[in-house]
Amino acid sequence: MASSIFQSSLNVTRRNNANRCFLQHYRNFQRAEKGSEVSRKTAKEKRIIRANLESKSPEKIDVVYARNGRPSFRTLIRPFGFACLLNRWYHSLSGTQKMVLGIIATNVAVFACWRVPALQMFMIRWFSASPAAQATCLPMVLSTFSQFSFWHLAINMYVLWSFTPTIGAVLGREQFLAFYLTGGVWASFASYAVKVATSSVHPSIGASGAIMAVLGAVCTHVPDATLSIILLPFITFSAGAALKGLVAFESLGVILRWKFFDHAAHLGGLLFGCYYVTDGHKRTWDHRGRFMERWHKFRGKPVDS
Repeated sequence: MASSIFQSSLNVTRRNNANRCFLQHYRNFQRAEKGSEVSRKTAKEKRIIRANLESKSPEKIDVVYARNGRPSFRTLIRPFGFACLLNRWYHSLSGTQKMVLGIIATNVAVFACWRVPALQMFMIRWFSASPAAQATCLPMVLSTFSQFSFWHLAINMYVLWSFTPTIGAVLGREQFLAFYLTGGVWASFASYAVKVATSSVHPSIGASGAIMAVLGAVCTHVPDATLSIILLPFITFSAGAALKGLVAFESLGVILRWKFFDHAAHLGGLLFGCYYVTDGHKRTWDHRGRFMERWHKFRGKPVDS
């Protein structure tokens, strides 16, 4: 009898404990639901002011909210994580690389304009260089942003981007931009001189002359650097050897009047790049003091190069 009473009381105790445990879980569940509703409501009422990717995670985002305001639509979709990655990559670039991105974007925009039939006459007049054209001065610069095919554009921009860090660290973004545009002008001038000498009136386009100036400057500044061909990376050679080979090849093209490339523009760009990095910057850029002081007062001194 005593054992049965003890057993029944034990069962009652277990049921009471189970009921209390169930009630506790139910109350916790209700609190969690209420808290999640409040947090969702609060998140809707707040405006995201900063969102950064957590370390070692391309999807988890550390979000900082403002006290009032509405959330941006971009923060509600998953591609926002990719935007953070793109933003982080852009801010990791140097000032020269950011400026070169602008040059690449300009080349792409001009390439698209060449594909518009209504703009053909305008593009031929201003974005192709020929000594027999009505406009001869401005096209010497603008033609360096024109490309005749997608592969022409892709290869030129790849080479430009590849050699930018080396020469950009030496010149800085402002001097590099001036050097790049001047190299394009000297390449166009060399092309004009050969065309006048050979009675040729065919227009020329392409950024190859300006890019050859960059290539010549890099090979002259670091002749021991190891280079390779884009499609044949297993073939390597020194920058000094590449410079000698390019000068010989382009000179031969000018002498034999090869028509596939504008060899005169390539040779002019190469020689200008070699001269500028050796002695030209001392005679031009190093004497710009007064002008640059006024420019920096107006714009502010550059943060990085």
